[in-house]
Amino acid sequence: MGVIIEEMLHLRGANRLLVELGATPILTRQDFPYESDLYPFPFELAPLNDVRLAKYTYCEADPVRLARVRSFDDNSSYVMDKIKSTLGENEISANHVGKLYDAITTTLAELKEIGDPDIDYNAWFQHIGDIKAEGEHGHFKFFHSLYEASHPLIANTPDIWSLPASDARYPSYDVPVNPTAYDGRPNSIEDTDLRALACSAT
Repeated sequence: MGVIIEEMLHLRGANRLLVELGATPILTRQDFPYESDLYPFPFELAPLNDVRLAKYTYCEADPVRLARVRSFDDNSSYVMDKIKSTLGENEISANHVGKLYDAITTTLAELKEIGDPDIDYNAWFQHIGDIKAEGEHGHFKFFHSLYEASHPLIANTPDIWSLPASDARYPSYDVPVNPTAYDGRPNSIEDTDLRALACSAT
């Protein structure tokens, strides 16, 4: 929930910047699965597992720092090697979330040269930098700890991501992939509790 709230605050920050630059905020939703060159992987709604956590860990990471981070499982190996093993080396593209914020900063610097002198560009550089750092440090640390099962809430269960999803110790609900809460549609959520959760989230 903490990551979700922070991501919504990041969205708010990006939209506030658009408004200050005279643009319209963008709040439209995307249909899933959504695939774009912007994302490192095809985006989909799916239950948590080690493969998806490898993707989240990779996406949030500072690529330079990621190359130096060692695995919790074996201090002689690197997390990036484990991610490649989980995902397959050919499944990983070059994109990280931080690149998006780098692009925003670059564009903002260009606007500063020709744009509205009343906008506090330096404050926005700082704010965008803070958002990027929050992902590359806080979010990366969180997803990394889940991926390597070192997070305190799951660390005492051996091989937790190898358990079947039906096991009560498995740390994720076995929800459908790319579901819809609309009745009668393909891949509609059948479980009434999950459907209620999906409807409350929208």
